[in-house]
Amino acid sequence: MKLAKRPLWLFLTALLVFLIVGVNEGSHAFAKTAAMENEFQQAAKRYQVPVALLKAVSYNESRWDSHSGKPSVAGGYGVMHLTDVTGLTTSGADSAAVKTPNAASLHTLQKAAKLTGLSVHQLKTNTAANIQGGAALLRFYQKSLGKSLTANLNSWYAAVAKYSQSDSKAAANYFAENVYQILKDGESQNGITIAPQKVVHLKDQSINSDSTASSTDGPSGLPIEWIPALYKEFDDQ
Repeated sequence: MKLAKRPLWLFLTALLVFLIVGVNEGSHAFAKTAAMENEFQQAAKRYQVPVALLKAVSYNESRWDSHSGKPSVAGGYGVMHLTDVTGLTTSGADSAAVKTPNAASLHTLQKAAKLTGLSVHQLKTNTAANIQGGAALLRFYQKSLGKSLTANLNSWYAAVAKYSQSDSKAAANYFAENVYQILKDGESQNGITIAPQKVVHLKDQSINSDSTASSTDGPSGLPIEWIPALYKEFDDQ
């Protein structure tokens, strides 16, 4: 029994459809990253923050992944990880649910909304708005430290440390050190690029804090890398 041969035109049609779908998906991904690159540029210009610094902070927080507007396990939203822990709970040592503290550092989303005039919903779900919120916060921290909105990346170290929202000077330094390492090495991912920058790590410029220890501190001499916010717990729901 002979199998019927499929017409050549049917094979060619299927191949053409496959190629068109592939091209469309590739074009969509390129357009998305090109848009984000432009959004970083616009936010940096509007709030007078060095664009490389803004990108590096974002990469350190989220690897430039918005996670479709879902919060991280730390209650952070978007590529700039703007925090809002309202309604979230954490598990204590006895595995019982406990309320998260109502600290201002856990509600940077609300602060960003005030600084930008954008709604909390926009900042959570719209990447361009989220990036503007992060840029506005960096500007606010820089100004609150009495520093100018300079293009000199090294001048922003303390503002970057404050962006970590840590009440531990050591932990804030870890965050800033990682951001400045990203700036020094450069980074390129999905069409977004940070060219290597000439920077130095200036721990003496870090934020002042009454806290001298933190659960994130490691043994003396052991380097600790700031880990991007975790989203897996929420993505799996």
